[in-house]
Amino acid sequence: MRSTLLLVTILAVAASWLAVSPTLARNHEQLRTISVRGSGAIAVTPDLVTLKVGVSTRDPSPAKALKANSAQVTKLFETLERFGVAKRDIQTSSFSVIPFYNRRRKTDAPPSIEAYDVSNNVNVRLRDLDKLGTLLDALVADGANRLNNLTFGVSDLDQRTDEARKLAIQDAKKRAELYAKEADVDVGKVLQISESSTGMPRALRSMAPGGAPIARGEQKISASVTVVFEID
Repeated sequence: MRSTLLLVTILAVAASWLAVSPTLARNHEQLRTISVRGSGAIAVTPDLVTLKVGVSTRDPSPAKALKANSAQVTKLFETLERFGVAKRDIQTSSFSVIPFYNRRRKTDAPPSIEAYDVSNNVNVRLRDLDKLGTLLDALVADGANRLNNLTFGVSDLDQRTDEARKLAIQDAKKRAELYAKEADVDVGKVLQISESSTGMPRALRSMAPGGAPIARGEQKISASVTVVFEID
């Protein structure tokens, strides 16, 4: 009895396999695809800038060097506030007290400290670029003797990058349709999308009015994608 049931089951499975095997064969056929790379870019005008500004003071007395430095940095904070820079856009980046040794000592003499360098640097983000030139002038006039790392940026970078991504997808579709037309095939559904890169590689020219001449420029936001389409 059990042998009979087993034989019937085997025959039923075999029959069902024969019935569906053509469909399975079709489903397992290798898809024909086309892979293209699309790119998109937009030009934007920076609307904010970050820079590092600081004061370095030197004195034989570390206490006097620190006192003089603190007075100058306090003055810088007042200048930044006067120009409308918010407290959230001012952050101390480094502070140091370093001894300065006498380099003119005799060979057999022990090293001696000639003075102490006190340095206080802050990162500043300015959101009104029309004030940049005059702000730099004011900071130097108020005692800043370190100004560097000036970098322009865009406040809505994510939104602008998404615009470049959309252009990259459109470019990929356009290329796929061009290749498909020349190959006498039809573009089907999208099978895969991968982002290759995004970036802001270069700046162009434009001057910030007033004060020190600063080139605000124009930045290029770019995106690149690779898209795999099915073709019929």
